Amino acid sequence: MAGRYQDFHSKALDRLAEKRQALITRAVTKGLNPDAPMKPSGIDWLGDIPAHWDVRRLRFSLKGIEQGWSPQCENRQAQPGEWGVLKVGCVNGEEYDESENKALPPDIDPMERYEVKNGDVLVSRANTKELLGSATLVSNTQGKIILCDKLYRLNLLADISPRFLVRVLRSPVSRYQYEREATGTSGSMQNIGQDTLKNLVHPLPPLSEQNQIATWLDRTLDFDSRVESSVLGSISKLEEYRSALITAAVTGQIAELR
Repeated sequence: MAGRYQDFHSKALDRLAEKRQALITRAVTKGLNPDAPMKPSGIDWLGDIPAHWDVRRLRFSLKGIEQGWSPQCENRQAQPGEWGVLKVGCVNGEEYDESENKALPPDIDPMERYEVKNGDVLVSRANTKELLGSATLVSNTQGKIILCDKLYRLNLLADISPRFLVRVLRSPVSRYQYEREATGTSGSMQNIGQDTLKNLVHPLPPLSEQNQIATWLDRTLDFDSRVESSVLGSISKLEEYRSALITAAVTGQIAELR
């Protein structure tokens, strides 16, 4: 019985994850208008895109890429007012997680040019296969937090929305390209170089449409997250009830649960 609950739990989460990835892929490659005229993208694995969109390599959406700095840090999180260095885990979730940092020792001068700012787009260059290329938008920082050398910071041109680009970079379309070009023999750690990132192909709607897509995805994925939390809560309650029912049955208290 426990195995059946766990299997249901796993399958429910897998379906939600598949739905989430399908929504993202559809939005960033086909747009939000199902009736929009389409054209071939010229790339087999990308297929058709809206006729008014372009396809571009990321290098032509960038002013540049920076790679950070990773000195030997203390094994604790930096407190507000202290300098800290990000860990690669800051980009692993749906949102930027600045708690993933380590305090810079006070006897090491910070490389202030690598301090992260609100609006920065960060991408992991070294991570597990599943998390390689994870991207996030810095939406709120305590200040004095420095980019580490396992992260890239992308400096974007004005015609591309950071919020839209992060969705593209986290999509299966980009994941396919990362995995195809990643280096490293370890199954637990893979790498992508700057050239791999610069050569990444991405669809490019007009800027106003990029922002519309990003807003729609934010709203839709937030709803999905709440559904996922509800599913997890329901499963947890069912498992608690099952345990209570078994305990009541073997102790002769079954009537109290009716």
